[in-house]
Amino acid sequence: MGRNAKTPFGEVRKRKPTTRCANLVHKLLTQPFIRSNAVEWGKVNESTVKNILIKQHKLNIESSGLFISGEYP
Repeated sequence: MGRNAKTPFGEVRKRKPTTRCANLVHKLLTQPFIRSNAVEWGKVNESTVKNILIKQHKLNIESSGLFISGEYP
C-alpha cells in the first residue's frame, strides 16, 4: 500500500479522524488525475470487465463514484 502514499488517495488513507477534510477534498477535486499504464488500462477496459462480471456472476453493479470509509480508511 505504500505506492499510493504519493497520490491524494494516500493522503485520504493516512488522514487522522480529527483532521478537517476541506483542504483534502479541494485538492482531490482540482488537481490533475493520476496517469499511469494501469489507470489508463482501467479507463479503457472498465465497462468491458464490468459487463463480464455481471454476466458470469449474475451481479447488479451500479456506478457510484468514490466512497471513503471511516470504518475501513
